[in-house]
Amino acid sequence: MHKSHGRRIDRDEARKQGVVVRDLEANQELQEAVLTSYHVMTITIETSPAVKIMQNQLGRLWMKNHTEAAARP
Repeated sequence: MHKSHGRRIDRDEARKQGVVVRDLEANQELQEAVLTSYHVMTITIETSPAVKIMQNQLGRLWMKNHTEAAARP
């Protein structure tokens, strides 16, 4: 059992827990789309004050930015 969001659960572990997992590598078009989205979000979060981003298929975007007031030493 994992007690932190920071701990990764790989697909083999997920399968052991009964989660239905489809390998992304089985669909190259889907894999490319997922990896492109992942890389865009990673770059955005690393190069901006963004800490959370949600966007839908209609292009509607919500982004939460980090503020200094909320930062703790």
